[in-house]
Amino acid sequence: MRGNCRLGGIWSVLLIAAAVLLLPALRANAQRRPAGDSDIFKPTREVQQREPVVPANPQSRGTQVSVGRRGKVGSPVPGIPVRSDSLAPTSVAAGPISSCAPNGGGGITCNIYETDAAGNPSEISNVINLGASVTGGYLVLKDNPAAPDSDQSQWSDVLVFAPTAGSATTVQMFSAGCNTANPNDRSCFPSFATVSGDPDSGFINETQGGATVFTASPNIYNIYSINDNPPIRPFTLASSVGTVDEDSAAIVQLRNFTATLLPMTTGSVHVRYNITAVDDISRFCPATQSVIRVRFRNTDNSGTLAQVSFDIHSTNITSGGNNILYSFSSNGRGTGATFTTATDSGAVDFDFANNIYWIEATVFRSDPNALADLGSIQIWEATGTPCP
Repeated sequence: MRGNCRLGGIWSVLLIAAAVLLLPALRANAQRRPAGDSDIFKPTREVQQREPVVPANPQSRGTQVSVGRRGKVGSPVPGIPVRSDSLAPTSVAAGPISSCAPNGGGGITCNIYETDAAGNPSEISNVINLGASVTGGYLVLKDNPAAPDSDQSQWSDVLVFAPTAGSATTVQMFSAGCNTANPNDRSCFPSFATVSGDPDSGFINETQGGATVFTASPNIYNIYSINDNPPIRPFTLASSVGTVDEDSAAIVQLRNFTATLLPMTTGSVHVRYNITAVDDISRFCPATQSVIRVRFRNTDNSGTLAQVSFDIHSTNITSGGNNILYSFSSNGRGTGATFTTATDSGAVDFDFANNIYWIEATVFRSDPNALADLGSIQIWEATGTPCP
């Protein structure tokens, strides 16, 4: 027994000595920060950079049509050359920016998007300098080729070459919605009588997916119109199926398709959603614009008493990071005690081969009588270069 106690005491001394020797090394390892993804959970708002996409053979993806009785809207005015001044490329900001440039064939090539001069989504584009004089007038894009030209409900976009009478030097695109939050609003369109009464104006059918290419030789117009109608397989989610943060568990209510707060509670509910690679959320290579459609309710448009918001995040599989690609806020968009649907577009290109995507949502209210609910979300890529 005494021998065993002596042996146990020797082992105890040895273990204490080993611990003393290992302590500095353990302290050094504890202070060493991991390389690479050490900042992965610090979001940085990174705007995706895009250059205008010009098809290698534009004529192969559009229909070259002749419109009007006297000539063709958008075609060169004889005797007036293409100017090379004021055609410097514009730097890309939040999204693709409309621009025109000489095409080397004696004409111009224009890439026209549903954005403003800063690249922000807009159903009324900025006024685009053509850099040339062309035939003025109106060019109407139709959703349904079988619909009569007089059916304005089938007009998706109108290009206005101004001045509309004589020689035009600018073009502007007006799209259904007219920046009113009503996707069916067409109050910014000219009337059918105005278009049909102009001998140089006309109608073409919109290409579903990718650019609608209108050729008024030698001028080429690549029109990137966003289709607000969801395709067959968009990404969809009901907000009640998300993962709720632990700090929100005591006040959250997941009811039917919504995420909201329990009755008479206040605070912020945080929910996360994984975005998966369904067919129509990754159908362009690359996409220039995606559509985000949100169903929500908010009784305080100022966002002071109640607000619904979310961000779309991405992280690269190889290099990590935490980038915000798009942000939604209900401020100024609610309709009181009833649910409403908001449709936005953003310069988001989903590349699931190299990135992972998710949504982080917040439902907030400081007044227990206010209403704030996140309902459903749909996402799909709307324009870009079709994948091979």
